[in-house]
Amino acid sequence: MRSFFTQCFIIGLASLNFSSLSSWGLLQGRVDSAHGAEKSQFIQNLYGTYSPFYTGPLLAPSAHTVPYGYFNTQPYYFLTKNYGTYSRSWRKQGTRSNLQHRFLTVLQYGLTNFMDIDLTVQAFLNRNRDQHFFGYGDTNLATGIQLLEGVIETVIPSCVMQVSMNFPSGKYRHMRASKQGTDATGSGAYGVGASLNFQKNFNSIFRRDIDPTKYHPFLFRWSFAYTINSRTTVKGINAYGGAPGTEGTVKVGNNFTSIFAWEFSLTKRWVFATDWQYTATAPSKFSGNNGGAVVGTPGNQNWSVAPAIEFNANDKFGALGGAWFSLAGRNSSAFVAWLVSFTWLF
Repeated sequence: MRSFFTQCFIIGLASLNFSSLSSWGLLQGRVDSAHGAEKSQFIQNLYGTYSPFYTGPLLAPSAHTVPYGYFNTQPYYFLTKNYGTYSRSWRKQGTRSNLQHRFLTVLQYGLTNFMDIDLTVQAFLNRNRDQHFFGYGDTNLATGIQLLEGVIETVIPSCVMQVSMNFPSGKYRHMRASKQGTDATGSGAYGVGASLNFQKNFNSIFRRDIDPTKYHPFLFRWSFAYTINSRTTVKGINAYGGAPGTEGTVKVGNNFTSIFAWEFSLTKRWVFATDWQYTATAPSKFSGNNGGAVVGTPGNQNWSVAPAIEFNANDKFGALGGAWFSLAGRNSSAFVAWLVSFTWLF
């Protein structure tokens, strides 16, 4: 039998696409080096003000690779409360809540002027009633390729294509019934993903409509990601359900994620950001001996929003914090999460 905690955990893995967390963005307003000096002088002359810093919103990935020879690190802390589920008919149903602490770090390195490599590692501390479990999660390796550099005074955006691989390093089978699902920390599946990430500062286009005394630049991001997941062997109680006698394979459902985000500069260093995320995951189907228990998950969808505040000390270090909560869904969890993060380029 699949516990409510396990159900929320698996749905949550699908809702939080790894590529969404490579939000490095302190230099995200960067354009091609041939335009860099021109842009800086253009802003200073036109607005008599500042070229703003950006850390990046909580979820949407950057449309710029890390510069050649630079490292970037971005740790995250999530505190998530799952307090209900959305039914097949999109109705919210209250349940006994549970908590999850998630510790995630993204490490990035610029391989060339147009390519970087990203490593994401994570761990979980899961709590459900009087039970808790700490364990390592799945690991993700990705590479980003710069396809477009934004050109000032045009509608041409920056664009990065990212290709990623998920490695099932988290615990997903041989679970104990007494742990009430808290000992699930991974999906058990290899996953190959691809995403297209766009961003554009539109104030540089409509410069004649801007009052120089009220300069608050907007930066927009839009990301599309799709992940194809493998089959995984399950035995006993596992992240997809089951009982002690369960043995077989699960074809883990593929996942689509789209995120639209904006950043609004309040000052040179303070920024308000908001992500709007939609996820859709295909059913995870079981074949084998189910041991008399339900194994597998139905297809699900989820809409969520994540407002945040950023503080940028300079063009290489910034911090942000905010909330992330579900708005609607089908066969998915109703949740609220609190997130904090910082990013450091060196």
